[in-house]
Amino acid sequence: MRFVLGTKLIIFSGPMVRPSVSLLPPSSEQLSGGSATLTCLLSGYSPQGAVVSWQVDGTEVTEGVLSSSEEEKSGRYSSSSTLSLSLESWMGGELYSCGVLHHDHSQTKSLHRSQSGPMVRPSVSLLPPSSEQLSGGSATLTCLLSGYSPQGAAVSWQVDGTEVTEGVLSSSEEEKSGRYSSSSTLSLSRESWMGGELYSCGVLHHDHSQTQSLHRSQCEG
Repeated sequence: MRFVLGTKLIIFSGPMVRPSVSLLPPSSEQLSGGSATLTCLLSGYSPQGAVVSWQVDGTEVTEGVLSSSEEEKSGRYSSSSTLSLSLESWMGGELYSCGVLHHDHSQTKSLHRSQSGPMVRPSVSLLPPSSEQLSGGSATLTCLLSGYSPQGAAVSWQVDGTEVTEGVLSSSEEEKSGRYSSSSTLSLSRESWMGGELYSCGVLHHDHSQTQSLHRSQCEG
């Protein structure tokens, strides 16, 4: 399969994976400082070649837009685009949208200024494998995030201080009454589980990070 991106020819043989898209409103700290930056986050897609456009109240805007390069990790790409405004311009609009074109597929994320509330950090819980799982020869740890706003939380996993990506599965973010929840699991064989001691899930929610950890030896018995 071939795609032309600008003047660059991409030869691609893997599966097409659409980007997960999040649109983040300005922070309260920004607004109190007289500016407003909206961020459109794209993650987990393949192949490269996603393009972002911005609209305010249905009209395309290009001034104040800055898009990052696409970064690759384990065959999946991520990127971002920001729309920077003055506080006056932010207050003058209501419907803010980022449109994403990934080859022949388009999607749009929107937010209403009047409905974008304050930043609320996620409550994070790390759950160990169940005894039933372990007796069956497997082990799944679960990192639960709840009650946060806006969307845009990312989870990473570490075992004994080393980041791991194999066996990780993260859910989409679900919204209820203006608050978001999500989860991420780390699936291991029982042998791998017994080979580690300190298991941690790290959560990045905009500029705030937190970590929950557990010791395997304290989960036994």
